Amino acid sequence: MGTWGEGNFDNDGALDYMAEITTRLVKTIEETLKDKVMAGLDEDGEAKLVPSLDILTTLRENYQHIVLPEAGKIESWKSEYLKIYNEQIDDVALVQGYKEQRRATIEATFDKLINLSRTDEERSKAH
Repeated sequence: MGTWGEGNFDNDGALDYMAEITTRLVKTIEETLKDKVMAGLDEDGEAKLVPSLDILTTLRENYQHIVLPEAGKIESWKSEYLKIYNEQIDDVALVQGYKEQRRATIEATFDKLINLSRTDEERSKAH
């Protein structure tokens, strides 16, 4: 039997479900970045891509068994998205200071996920 404890994720089915959710979030990020129009700030870049990063981070912070993409892959996503951001932000930022504040938030969101991934990679190497 695939149950080993009383916790909500102490069984194979629940862990499989969490893996499906994680996979779906990663797929959303990757598919959005493949389509430069959809990755735009007024499209899925801000509506789905960045929120997916935040959700992945939140899941990983709360559930240690979440498997994240490699830090290098997340860094690549960051580079791609910030390039799009830099190209498009002047067309959508209407409030003074928004451009800089939003970019800092996006960078922090990526960096938090990168750091979690690096920590997992280091922990994996140690075992």
